[in-house]
Amino acid sequence: MATKVSEDIVGKAITDDEVMYGRCQKGSSFYEKLVNLSDNVPEISSVIFVSISSHGGESGNVLGSDGYGMTVSTMVELFQSNENLLGILKVFTMQACKGGKTEMKFCGADSADPREKGTDLATKAGGTLIAYSTSEGFVSWRDPGSGSWFLKILHDGVMEPRYRNLHLVEILTVCANLIIQECEENESGTSFKETLSYLSTLTRFLRLHQGEKGTKRCLNKNVN
Repeated sequence: MATKVSEDIVGKAITDDEVMYGRCQKGSSFYEKLVNLSDNVPEISSVIFVSISSHGGESGNVLGSDGYGMTVSTMVELFQSNENLLGILKVFTMQACKGGKTEMKFCGADSADPREKGTDLATKAGGTLIAYSTSEGFVSWRDPGSGSWFLKILHDGVMEPRYRNLHLVEILTVCANLIIQECEENESGTSFKETLSYLSTLTRFLRLHQGEKGTKRCLNKNVN
């Protein structure tokens, strides 16, 4: 049976050629850890991925095991205000509850293919995308065996060969369609669902796969 997320925060920044990990259990240490993470991003990067997995509350804060936390906007601002990261695309994924409400699951006809097509914009301006595992005010679900619905489907969507030519917003649209088909049923037989949401100010399309020749090797770098 799926449960609400109960993991410690994990921060991850994925750059063009290396992966940096930062792990922090206490919310009172979030600020220091995220500043350290943002300061260690190579200046040559063209895009940064920051993935947060933790508790969340109705206030919109991401919480640690000690009950302290930070707002998502404060976390994002740490990277946006870093002068060394100006002009770099910043993508944030937030796996955490945003309230205590649950969404009812309604079965309907199959959805149409959510993929869209577009043309890349020729610009060097930066931008930010924040993807949330759930909508404002609602809980986020996690399966004890396979983990977070959001993170698992997002991972599968990014790695799925048939989606390799899609840009990130298109992949998120596909993932939203898949996540909403997930179902959690309680003892009374009521089914619940989860709705992915995101906010984007990206000024160009971001494609995660550049082909074998354009793919760089990822190296692990601990920034704790």
